[in-house]
Amino acid sequence: MKPVLSEEARRKLRAALTLPVAWDAPLASHTSLGIGGPAEALVTVVDCSELAALLTLAAEHAWPWRVLGKGSNLLIDDDGLAGITIILGQDFRRLEQIDERLIRAGAACALPALSHFCREKGLAGLEFAASIPGGVGGAVRMNAGANGCQIADCLTEIELRGTDGPIIVSAQASRFAYRAWLDADQWRGRAVIVAARFTLRPDEPQAIAARMDWYRGQRGERQPKAAASAGSFFKNPPGDSAGRLIDACGLKGLRVGDAMVSPAHANFFVNIGAATAADMRELARLVRREVFNRHGVQLEQEVETW
Repeated sequence: MKPVLSEEARRKLRAALTLPVAWDAPLASHTSLGIGGPAEALVTVVDCSELAALLTLAAEHAWPWRVLGKGSNLLIDDDGLAGITIILGQDFRRLEQIDERLIRAGAACALPALSHFCREKGLAGLEFAASIPGGVGGAVRMNAGANGCQIADCLTEIELRGTDGPIIVSAQASRFAYRAWLDADQWRGRAVIVAARFTLRPDEPQAIAARMDWYRGQRGERQPKAAASAGSFFKNPPGDSAGRLIDACGLKGLRVGDAMVSPAHANFFVNIGAATAADMRELARLVRREVFNRHGVQLEQEVETW
């Protein structure tokens, strides 16, 4: 990482924020893989007004920035991240029921917490989210899903905040695909997802809870327990399973350093000790090459790399 924030930039950044800035902060503890070099500046914004002020300051000085959510689908480079890494604070974890069927969830809210909130309100449609360890903002951006369900199925609106104020994006007018919000790139570097609204259907809380238990059970049965991972490493090819293709190549247990193809699920790469991002990238390269050579399928990575 080549630092980009001068001493003057650091002074201005400190003055703009309510909470202290963490300089050269290791990011491994902020990712489910337990991998990641330092952030030049790790900042937590307390609310939308502070976020907007920070984005304005960054735009004026051309400081690079990123938003770090739950870190559950992310591989951060060993050299770390230059510029500003933003964490959305407590105000972005709020959950509220807007009307009989409409729920608003802050971008930093954990998906299981959202699922439980909906169950308490007797609203169905997000039961699958109980089994996904990410946050709302990241889930919208990648159209997260499980067992044939996806966030876009019940998403109504996406709330963003940029330097020019709040922005509301209609989900109906947006383009979604498998594990992707196709319009996300137009907001990159301009605005941050701060909340999402979901239209759900009434149902009995006990019935909702039973479906949540089923989704959690499916995850527990099929996926590695305890080991540090980032979830499914590759997207499933149309009509097939990345895990099946990797397993058919006999790659379960393949290691590069402490990065390993999980013996429990071939599409999960786990950190069994002190794996580096370079280890994970090399493991992914070897797996992708072998699957292509054996099956003629080019696997597309699902885990985001910074």
